[in-house]
Amino acid sequence: MVLGAGGGKGGSVTVVHRDGSSGKSLLLWPRDDARTWIRVGKFTTVGAALADGHYSRRTVGSPQFMPPGQTVVLVSGDEASVFGWWRPHPASGIKAMNNLDGWTCTIFRRTGGGACFRTDPRGRAHAG
Repeated sequence: MVLGAGGGKGGSVTVVHRDGSSGKSLLLWPRDDARTWIRVGKFTTVGAALADGHYSRRTVGSPQFMPPGQTVVLVSGDEASVFGWWRPHPASGIKAMNNLDGWTCTIFRRTGGGACFRTDPRGRAHAG
């Protein structure tokens, strides 16, 4: 992956992956490991490749790996994990199947390496 200065608040970093997709680093420093999570789109090839091996994958090889609607998708800096949340777009009139208005985790997959999260004594997850 290639890192470039983003010029945003807090020294954000633009990350360009080997597949040509790009995203913003969520942390204030560039890291190429499991503790860095990069926000990407629902058509990112790294995310799609990781999703292809997930039990919930409906169409293996499809470029879109998240449902239609609003999404937040993160790929780890080592490109071994994908984490995605979804909700229907409020203007669509579509209701989630659970009838709740909120974000739903639709995918988490880690394919190798060490832990990408640790928990503190209260059970809260932290990167690293």
